[in-house]
Parts: sequence; C-alpha cells; structure tokens
Amino acid sequence: MNSLSCASAGNCSAGGIYLDEVGSYEAFIGNETAGVWGKVEEVPGMAKLNTGGDADVQSISCPTAGNCAAIGNDVGSNGDEAFVVKESSGVWGTATTVPGLAALSGDGTSDLQNVSCPSAGNCGAIGTEWNGTSNIDEAFVVNMTSGTWEKPEKVPGLNALSTGGVSSWSGAEDCYYGNCLSISCPTAGNCGATGSYIGHTPGPQGFVVNETNGVWGNAQAVPGLAALNVGRDAEFYGISCAAPGDCAAGGQYGSKKNYSDVNQAFVVSETGGVWGSAEEVRGTASLDTGSDGLLQSVDCAAAGHCSAIGVYGTTPNAVTGGFVATEPG
Repeated sequence: MNSLSCASAGNCSAGGIYLDEVGSYEAFIGNETAGVWGKVEEVPGMAKLNTGGDADVQSISCPTAGNCAAIGNDVGSNGDEAFVVKESSGVWGTATTVPGLAALSGDGTSDLQNVSCPSAGNCGAIGTEWNGTSNIDEAFVVNMTSGTWEKPEKVPGLNALSTGGVSSWSGAEDCYYGNCLSISCPTAGNCGATGSYIGHTPGPQGFVVNETNGVWGNAQAVPGLAALNVGRDAEFYGISCAAPGDCAAGGQYGSKKNYSDVNQAFVVSETGGVWGSAEEVRGTASLDTGSDGLLQSVDCAAAGHCSAIGVYGTTPNAVTGGFVATEPG
C-alpha cells in the first residue's frame, strides 16, 4: 500500500502494488464508500501498459467522494513510464501514459511521484523524465484541468539552477541522491512543489516552485538552505499549501562537511507568495544527538498553522525515535 486519500468520513481510496500468480508486479486501487471497503481491483488498462510486469500506484488524491486521481509507473515498450488514471462518480477510468510525455522525454523513460487534486477534475502532479540527449533526469509538472490531462512541461528555471538535472536516476520509493518531489495544490491552477537537484555546489540541493493561476513560475533555490546544508545532502519529503502562496515544506539536510550520513530536519515556510529562510526544526537538535534526523511529512490546516512529523537518532546512523512539531509552536 503506497497511498491513501479520504475525501470525507468513510469515503477513501487507496492504491499500491501486488505480486500476481506469474510473478509480475501490478498496480491496484480500492475504494471505501460510506464506511465499507469494496474489493480492490487492478488499475484498469494496466494489462496493456504494463507489458514489463512492474507497475505500482505511487500517489492518489480524492477531493470529493468518488472523484479521485491516481498516478504511478509501469514498464512498457519504452521502459519505465508514468501513467495517470482518474475516477469519476465512483468509477475508475482507463489508465494512460502521460499525454505528450514522449515528446518531452528523450527516450520516453519517466517517473511520476506525487499528485494533488483540490477539486474534482483539477489536479497537479510532479515527476521526472530521462533526457536521453543530456543523460540527466529532469523534473516535470503536469496538470489536469476540467477532467483532461494537459501536456507536461519541464519545471521552469530548474536547468538554470542545476548542472546535473534533478539527480541520477532513482525510483519514487526512495530519495537516493535527492530524487524526491512533492506537490500541493490548494485551489485549481495554484500549486506549490519541492524537490532536490544537483547544482553548481556538489551534492543534492533543494528547490521550490509555484504555480499561480495555471502558470508555473521559475524554480528557485530554497532560501537559507545552502548555509545549513554544508554536508551537501538536502532532500525534500513533503509540502502542504493551505492557500495559494501559503505553504510549508521540509526534509533533511547534511549538517557536517564530508559526512553525508549526518543529517538534521529542516522546515521552510512560504507566506504571501514569498518563501522564507529554511531553518532546523526547532527542538530537534537536543533530540537528534546521533544526527540522523529528517522531517517526513507536513500538513497545514490553515495558513501559518501546520503540523509536522519526523524522526531522529540518538546513536550514529540509526533512527531511534519520532518527533512532532507545530506551527505556531
């Protein structure tokens, strides 16, 4: 099970991966309606797409009961490829590869990681595609508007920050070399997204980018993160936007030079469309004596009112406890 989204009490959808009788990995989805879980099913259309036998649902978002969108990955004729599928009035449609992605990607290889839907038929998603010409991963975003998936686009401005794309290739289930991407869309056409990239300074760095009224702006380096990230290992794990231009995001950063396994949790907030400076999650320094901390997830009920969870270590290279944090707090 990879993802769960609940539109209202007793109305949820979930998705993930299962191993079938011939040894292939397939993607599944299941719905809860009025408090009762129905039978799970293979994502419709995957038999045609997943000819390589390795598919999964990575993320699902349900703004209203029976109206959801799910994204994931499968192995098709072009290798790894990203798919999208939507549910309308309780019925899941047929999964398709992201329309127009083949023209964006050098060889069709792609990976969708996160989706956010503020209303039925309106969503934003983020992932990576492999540029076969430059041999780097590049982050892309794609929107669904009024029930129709639009053409994807590369995250504007990211190439100007990066010398190595997003990172070397890694799956959506891990964050090796910073390949973690998150998106949150509080209203249709207004989203915030975060991720990591290989920049002019060696090692993963963090970026933020906003969509306003359907137009994506340029990615920017997270203010203040470079000063914290002396160990060059910045990775994002989550973002939540309570309103357009009001978001919180966080993850981990490398806190000591030349020692990539020494990490601390950080958080950064956006207010009125302006991103503030990244800071260590307050209070974690006294907890994380083993230097293995990170912020795993953040959720904002209203602008300036967020909660976060994460982990810390009291011995080197070992997670030994969890923390909670609140804003204000």
